[in-house]
Amino acid sequence: MNDDFLTRFRKAPRPNFGAALYQRINKPMKTQSLPLNFRPPALILAAVCAVVALALAVSPAARAAVSALIKEIGGISFNETDQYPGFGDATPALAPEETMSLAEAQTALPFTLGLPTWVPQGFVQDEMVQLSQFSEHYRPLTISWRKATAGGGEELIRLSLWQGDVDWIVGPDSVDKVLVNGEPAGLTRGVWNANTQQWDANSRNLTLTWTKSDVTYQLWAFSVSVEDLIRMAESIP
Repeated sequence: MNDDFLTRFRKAPRPNFGAALYQRINKPMKTQSLPLNFRPPALILAAVCAVVALALAVSPAARAAVSALIKEIGGISFNETDQYPGFGDATPALAPEETMSLAEAQTALPFTLGLPTWVPQGFVQDEMVQLSQFSEHYRPLTISWRKATAGGGEELIRLSLWQGDVDWIVGPDSVDKVLVNGEPAGLTRGVWNANTQQWDANSRNLTLTWTKSDVTYQLWAFSVSVEDLIRMAESIP
C-alpha cells in the first residue's frame, strides 16, 4: 500500500521546525524535554501518524477494512485493533485547511471557543490557528503551543475541537478511562507507525479526548505527563 496519504492531510512544517522537532498525527492524533538521542525524523513520523489517526477513523474504507473491539468512553468510540487502518484502493482527498486568527476562528465556529487558562511552563501559544475540513462531521479547529528546547528544536502541544461524532482507530489496549473535571475522557497511549504499519505502544505520544456540552476536545502531546495534560484540559472554561 502506498503510504503517500499520510503526508497529504497536513501542510508541511516550517523548515526549521521540521529539522529540529520535526507526529503530530493520531490521533489518532496524539511536551517536555525530548531525549538527547531522539532523532527528529522519528518525531516527524510520530506527529504525522498522530494527526492522521482521525483521518483514518473517519474514512468509510478504513472502517470497513478494520475489525476492532469498540470501546466507548464519554460518548466517544475507540476502535481498538491490531490491523493497520489503510484505505484499500481508495485515495483520500486532500483536506482543505485555512489559517486564521483566533478572532476569525471564533466567528467561523458555530460554538463558543474555550481555551486552556493553564499550560505547562515554557509553552507559548501560536498566534494563528488552523481550521480543517476533513468531512461534513469532522471540521476541527487546531491551536498549537510551542516550547523551544536547549538543542534549538521545538516541543509541541496541540488542541483540536469540533462538533460531530467521530470514531477513532487505535491500537489494542491503548485507551484508558480518565476523568476531566469529573467527567470520563479517553487517554490514548501510542501512535500508528506508517513504516511498520503497526501500533507503537512504546511511543510517548499521549492523546486526551473528551466532550463538553456538544463539543469534542482533543489534546495531543509528546513527552508531556498525563497529569499536566489533564490539568491543561481541566483549565478550559
